[in-house]
Amino acid sequence: MQAGAHESIELAYRGHVYTILAVPMGARCWSAVCSELGVVQGHYPTARDAILGGLHLVLQYRTRRADLAA
Repeated sequence: MQAGAHESIELAYRGHVYTILAVPMGARCWSAVCSELGVVQGHYPTARDAILGGLHLVLQYRTRRADLAA
């Protein structure tokens, strides 16, 4: 990828749509950003790993919130 570029994916889950961005944080480091949750997470070696980490974050967060509401 080019410097300054990013990758993204949209996830529709439990009635909400989440956009997960893989954002470069240096020469060999990526972070997952989900603005709908207001979260930036991790230092990943690749953009793909950051996207997967972001997906895990959304699924884990939404499940935890649902458990608390039950």
